[in-house]
Amino acid sequence: MKAHFSQRHATASGEDNPFWISYSDLMTAAMIIFMTIMAITMALIGKTAPALAGTYRTLAGADVMRDIELASKRYPGIAVDVKTGVIDIGELVRFGRGQAGVSAEAGATLREFVKEVLAQRNATTKAGHIKNIVVEGYADQDGAYLYNLSLSLNRSRNVVCALLDTSAQTAVLDEGDKNTLRQLLMVGGFSSNSLRESKESSRRVEMKFVFASANEAPLPARPAANLTELGSCNKA
Repeated sequence: MKAHFSQRHATASGEDNPFWISYSDLMTAAMIIFMTIMAITMALIGKTAPALAGTYRTLAGADVMRDIELASKRYPGIAVDVKTGVIDIGELVRFGRGQAGVSAEAGATLREFVKEVLAQRNATTKAGHIKNIVVEGYADQDGAYLYNLSLSLNRSRNVVCALLDTSAQTAVLDEGDKNTLRQLLMVGGFSSNSLRESKESSRRVEMKFVFASANEAPLPARPAANLTELGSCNKA
């Protein structure tokens, strides 16, 4: 009778029941389920909104970049990478070896394109999401490091000069657009790690759009007038 009671007690406590699930096992299972759900959710977000990584961090910024891509299709020689925010004008603005000049025709096309981009920027509620426009010049591997650095900067500088050209006869930007560009533009260049498959394609200028993050206050579509003189460019 005593032995029978002990067997019933052991079974009731679960010590000999192979189907008994401990509290720690339940918590482990719940954690696995939670992690699986999170992994699936992150994968779906990555597929539906790849543009949110890196270059722009808001949906509005992604929309602006897609609008810029649509505008670029009307301008041969301008290619837009929506994912990286890079605008490659290498087919439009070609540089010979050691050369940094921008032709009048290429300058006019650039102004028309940028004028349209700024018009879109000014006309939408997404206006302030373009934080900076970085103009970067590049060179091939011929020549010394400092020589190519100077050449690359001259190429990016001359593209900016073409955009802000006060003596141009066609596709001239108005003062408001010029002032907006002055607030947005940043000029850079040469990196020895930026070479392409050929010397000709390495001699190029790229424009990169940098977008504000979600917690940054948008910039006004038309910034306040800049009181410093615009000046003019000397050929380099």
